[in-house]
This record gives sequence, C-alpha cells and structure tokens, in this order.
Amino acid sequence: MSDILSKLRTLTAEQLVGSARYFVRRRMPYFDHILWKMRPVERPGIGRITASKLRLFYDPALVAGLDPEHIGTKICHLVQHIRREHKARGEAAMLRHASKYRAARGRLTAMGFPTFQSLWERCACMEIDGPLVEHKWRFHSDHPARLPRDFGLRPGMTAEAMLLALIATPDPPMNVMPCPSPRREQGREDNDERDANDTNDTQGDDNAQDDDPDAPDAGSRDPDAEDASGTRSCDENDEEHVPDAGDGPSAIPAVPTMPDALTCGGCAGNPDPFEDIVNDDEPEPATDREEDVALRQVAAAVREFDPPPGFRGDRPDGDLLSWAKKFLLPPKADPFRVFENLVRAAVSNVRGNTHLRHAPMTRRRSILMQMLGDSAPLMSKSVGADPRIVAVLDTSGSMGSGPRAKRLQRACSELMGIAKRANVPLYALTVDAAVHAESKVRNVEDLLAILKGGGGTNMVIGVEAAMDPKRHADVVVLITDGETPWPSSERPRVPLVTIIANENRRVFESLPTHIKRQAIYVEPEDA
Repeated sequence: MSDILSKLRTLTAEQLVGSARYFVRRRMPYFDHILWKMRPVERPGIGRITASKLRLFYDPALVAGLDPEHIGTKICHLVQHIRREHKARGEAAMLRHASKYRAARGRLTAMGFPTFQSLWERCACMEIDGPLVEHKWRFHSDHPARLPRDFGLRPGMTAEAMLLALIATPDPPMNVMPCPSPRREQGREDNDERDANDTNDTQGDDNAQDDDPDAPDAGSRDPDAEDASGTRSCDENDEEHVPDAGDGPSAIPAVPTMPDALTCGGCAGNPDPFEDIVNDDEPEPATDREEDVALRQVAAAVREFDPPPGFRGDRPDGDLLSWAKKFLLPPKADPFRVFENLVRAAVSNVRGNTHLRHAPMTRRRSILMQMLGDSAPLMSKSVGADPRIVAVLDTSGSMGSGPRAKRLQRACSELMGIAKRANVPLYALTVDAAVHAESKVRNVEDLLAILKGGGGTNMVIGVEAAMDPKRHADVVVLITDGETPWPSSERPRVPLVTIIANENRRVFESLPTHIKRQAIYVEPEDA
C-alpha cells in the first residue's frame, strides 16, 4: 500500500485526472462516450473541478491533494449532470419559477443561494449524490455528498420537486446558524448587490452533527474551527447573526451552503465566468449536437450493456435503464400541432383558388363608356373563395365517456381555436348511426353543447352529409374513435382530416390508405 501511495504522490495533476477517468470507466463502462469526450482543461486558481460543454476544468493544486478515487467520484458526479440534462432543465425551471424565487429571495440569500442558478445547482447535486452514496461511491471529507436530508427532504425527489420545496418552505428543519462569508465568485455580477447578505458558513449543535454526518463544511472556513462539542462557531471577525425581534428561533433558517470546491459549473446550470475562455492550446467547447450524440451513444450502451463474468462495477439501475429507453425513442410531434397544420394548409389551398368576376361600376368604367360607348371593355376583378370548415363529431356510445370523451372535447377545443385564428366559419354535425344536430358554432361552449347521441357508429353517413354540395364545405374534419365503416371514395370532393381517439393504436394502423393519408392518432396522455 505504501508503494501505491508513493507512486500516486509522483503523478502530475493531468495523470491523476486520467487515472480518475479510468476508475470511473471501470465502474461504469457504459459512460465511455462521455468520459473520453470530456476534454480536460487545466485552470489554476479556480479551486474546484467543474464541467461545461464536454470540457472538464480542474485546478491542479486541488487535484494534487486528492486520490484518483475521490477525483473519480467528482467526475462521475459531473457526468451525471450531463446525463440528466440539468443545464436545460434548469433553464426551463427558471422560466417557470423565477417569480417564486424573487418573492423568497431574501430568505434564500440568507440560506446561501443568492441566485436562482445557485439554488438549482444545489437541488441538481442532491438529486445525484443520493444514488451515488447508495452505490458506495467514496466522497472526500472536504468535499462531502450533498443529500436531501440536509434540508429535511425525502430521498428520491427530483431536482424540480426539491427546488419548489425549498422555495415554498419558510423554515427548513435545520438547527444551524449562518455566519456571513465572502461572495462565492468575484466574477458574478448578480452577487454584487447581495454580497452583504450572502451567508455561507454554518454552525450547529451536537444533534445536528450526529444526524447529518455528510453535511459539507461551510464555505472556505477552517474545519479545525469546531469546539469540543462539535458545534461550529463564528470567527471573531464574523458578524453574529441576530434575528429580528418577534422572528422566533428559526426566523432565518441556516442550512449547509455550497463551498467553491463543491460547485459543478455549466453542466449543472450554474456556469462559471472562466468557462467562456478558450486559449489557443485548449479544446473547443462542444456544440449541443455533439452533446446530444454523446448522450445517445451512452443510452445505447446502457440498453445493450451485458456485464462480463466477474464484473464488480455498477450495473445500470431501473432509473438509468428507463432514461435510456425514453432517450432512444424517436421524436414525437404534438398531434394537435400536426392537426392544426393539416387544417390550415387545406384552408390556404381553398383561399388560393381565385376566379374572375365582373367588377361593379367604377369611375374608370363610366369614363370609358362615355368615350367608347358600347365597345368599352368589361372590367373584372380576382375573387378568392371564403373557406368553410364542417366538423363531423362521433357521438356514439363508445365516445360518450372516459378517456375518449376527454380527447373528443380537447379536439373540439383545438378545432375551435384553429377556426378563430384562420378567421373561418365553423359548422358542426353530430353523428352516431345518423346525423342528429347541425349548427354553426361560435365558441367552444356552443360546440360542446351539441355533443349528443349514444347509438351505433357509422361515420360514412356523417362524411357524406358534410360533403353535400348544399353545405358548401371546403374542409371536412372527422373526430372519431375509428371503430366505424369508412367512405370508399379514394378522392373525396374536399379535403378530409381525421382524428382517431382510441386506446388501441392498431385501429389507427388499420385505416384505409386514403383516410390514413391525413389522419392523426391522439394517445390518452395527449388529451
């Protein structure tokens, strides 16, 4: 063992990082495509190991004090950020919940989260470290695991759920008091205004330390500053936190904050300023497409992974296998957006069919008649058609309740919105085995009010009625469960757009070719 340790001490920082990547590869060989595409970039003085755009940033001074196993745990943590797409998820969460964060900014800043990105990064890290601890990955004592129990949250929660819980919970169940510390980064402009309230250091009593052995040391404080009871105290130069009168014992809850060495950078949705710097001798940042290709290769490797005999690494668990299966699914278009495109295209085609008509008497025409008499030329103008949509709604017994009824109502709402945006009148026929009602509808309530029927199913009657020349239909929309006879005409007089609302996809697959050409299948979850 002493020989191994002596050899490790002679390794350079670059060699230590390479050994750590190989350590992760031995435990998780299915992550090869990300591990070896993460190009190491040496950044002296940053004090941490981070990743962004498939570039692995590390401080050689920090790496020199760690062994490959602890560095490998950090690299595995960063790979999980990329795999879980925390950067994109964080941007989406910010769009949805930024106003909620602003409402609680004062309390969250006192907890050590002066920006939304810092709060999201902490939640993303807690989502990762729980499973890593379960798989017995070793964390360095100076860089401990960040767990949901640090905030009294239950294990297994998603980062989005923990984010909302921390924003909404006024007093997280923590028994430690914060001590202010310097700002996290000198390059982050957002922290300038809130530097006075940024509190990163913590102190706790015996019970808090016993219940939470994995809680990280606060900020960059000396770990030897604990007293004999295990309670962390403020330095004499730090200002003591004094709650306002009437605030109660937990007015400003203190929680373990994230020291610089524990931050993860852009892959966690909290980018560092130095990530945008690309020196001449450094690799270029990866594009979004390159990241997507690497993730797709990882998903394929996870799905096809067959552990060799004697494999002692981490086998893909249910969460990883489920992610790989979903990631490799072909992209799915929103059926109602496809429906809208088909209807609008048919309406546009009708509007493009113009014809000439005699123009009414104009001043120019009257002058020509005075000059030329009966030999004056006739004036004409180009006139476009006024499209009209006729909807055929299946109101048979099978469509009257349950998921099919919900999809019928959703399709009706979408159709009404399409007609309004296209400025086209909409007429509706309700049909089961016969035509029951026909009316012009002006809003969704009118459309849903005529949904009545409950008998058998024969949409041939409804389609023929809609295409009757007397109704002047230019586009016919059929909404049905597909369990019906179909018109035999392969070239209908007007375009026929069909929505199939059925739990059994085989009904959609068995449609006649001339119907399926402009048909959309709506799954239960799409409603």
